Amino acid sequence: MEKPLIAQYRRIKAEHEDCILFFRLGSFFCVFFEDSFVVASVLNLSVIARSIGDGGKSPACGVPAGAVEHHAGVLSEKGYKVAICDQVDGADEGTGLRNRAVIRVFNPDNGVKAPPVDPDEYAAFLKAFEENAAKKQRQTGKDEQIIVHELEALDLMSVSAQEAWGILYHWKMTYCEGK
Repeated sequence: MEKPLIAQYRRIKAEHEDCILFFRLGSFFCVFFEDSFVVASVLNLSVIARSIGDGGKSPACGVPAGAVEHHAGVLSEKGYKVAICDQVDGADEGTGLRNRAVIRVFNPDNGVKAPPVDPDEYAAFLKAFEENAAKKQRQTGKDEQIIVHELEALDLMSVSAQEAWGILYHWKMTYCEGK
């Protein structure tokens, strides 16, 4: 049986078939299935496999919530229509699943430009990411210095914001989520 979250994603995606759907999952907005390959290609992100239930997996990629409008704007500038689906209220009592709805659509025809990534927000995200990675690695017994050293060696400020978000997302999924 498919996970209720994926069923919700599919339902909302069906209502917005002509859009790439960024779907809120905690502090990230994720894209699943075929759209993930488009997003990963345009934004230079890694595609991962996420469980969708019954042993099945879906290709997926994502961006931090604080950068979703920037990335949606970049995709729109490249000619893609993008819908942002966020959590709109508490959990449904029957499923325990957060209610979600499309809150904004970026359309190449409406002239929406990608807002810049705030350098202070970026620095705060990097610091929080490193702290979270170190904490998770302490919990799993992995050497926390490995990820901190490798993150420092990447010199994330010398790459584009898009590349940096992709790198950080990949590290989060690899080291913090156990994938």
